[in-house]
Amino acid sequence: MTKYTKMHRWYIVPIFLLLLGISAVSTGATTNYQALAVSAVNDVIGNFWSGSATTGNVYPTWDGIVGDSLPDPRGGIWQSGEFVMLMENLWEVNHDSTLQQRIQAEWNFYKSQFTLNQLTTCGVGCQIQCEDDAGWDAWTYIKCYLVTNDPYALQCAEGLENRAYARWYDSAVGGGMWYDDPHDSKSLYQCCNVLGMLKIYELTGTKSYLTQALLCYTWMEKRLLRSDNLYWCDYSSSGPVGSTRPNDIQEAGSVSYFGGNMMMGIIHARLYKDTGQDIYRVRALRTAAAIRGRYLDTNGVYVDDRDAWTDATFAGEWAREVLSLPGVDSRDIQALKTTASAVYANDRTSTGYYGGCWDGPVGTHGDVWSNIGSTPNQIMTSCMAVSLIVGAANLP
Repeated sequence: MTKYTKMHRWYIVPIFLLLLGISAVSTGATTNYQALAVSAVNDVIGNFWSGSATTGNVYPTWDGIVGDSLPDPRGGIWQSGEFVMLMENLWEVNHDSTLQQRIQAEWNFYKSQFTLNQLTTCGVGCQIQCEDDAGWDAWTYIKCYLVTNDPYALQCAEGLENRAYARWYDSAVGGGMWYDDPHDSKSLYQCCNVLGMLKIYELTGTKSYLTQALLCYTWMEKRLLRSDNLYWCDYSSSGPVGSTRPNDIQEAGSVSYFGGNMMMGIIHARLYKDTGQDIYRVRALRTAAAIRGRYLDTNGVYVDDRDAWTDATFAGEWAREVLSLPGVDSRDIQALKTTASAVYANDRTSTGYYGGCWDGPVGTHGDVWSNIGSTPNQIMTSCMAVSLIVGAANLP
């Protein structure tokens, strides 16, 4: 099990925000989620940022834990990238200049440490070994571009998505992207690449990105969509992995993927925005209803089923793009609010780390995610929980 190392700067969380978070579970409709989001992101900054806002950077990590050994002294981009994406989603709400400075500083760090080829090369022997690693990294570059307007960041995103698609997309089992070089399965994780390609298409107008995105999207819609309107996570030459146990969806283990279902909902919403075709709006609402039907615990809080390191990466986009659609069910909006409130009240340690059990407990024997190695002091685990609070702050 990953060891629990506490390395952070001491700071004070305002008492009124703590009380606000504790009361938010039962009074979600009146909670100031933007205030909670600022407080929670400051927790992450306190634990995972080194130096000043203008010249510092995210502590380099490999397993997400500050101070652990680094196979690459520069750290892994996708791990710190989860923090970049978190900050950008809060910046979308408040346009805080200090957040902008931190994202610029982290982008400066990447540029100083990695060559263009290193930022855009994927496969065995690279930092970016799997198609979802490529997706997270490309999205990190996209987020940096949106905040800094540096065309080099967009160039890196384009280069990486092009190489990932060329390396892992083929016609086997009907299409889609292989998860990695062994070609054992194709996966719902490619959603992050589809979203990246769609965003690059929106930013550049280059239609090849839309074409590539639609090929992957169509394959997932055909091969991974289940009868309950959720999506299988993995698909091999023999079909969906776990098809004999379709109800095996629980905290810290699943044949589906909460984050992938959320991403598919956003893809539907993006296609509705880009094409105006109502079928995509209907699919987005269908996905939201499926998540509500299967992914809420008895308290109405989302269950972190498969991946405590990526499950809520796009919670901000989910709030802005899916939960703002015409016809959205108010219960889907409430589910995000309730989860955000629960995270702040039940899933925060006394030192500002956040766990994978979004309704608690956190960092204790009952924390099933900590038991299998996804601990609160990992940057990815903390960022995912806080992303849900920031997502609620992004609600229209």
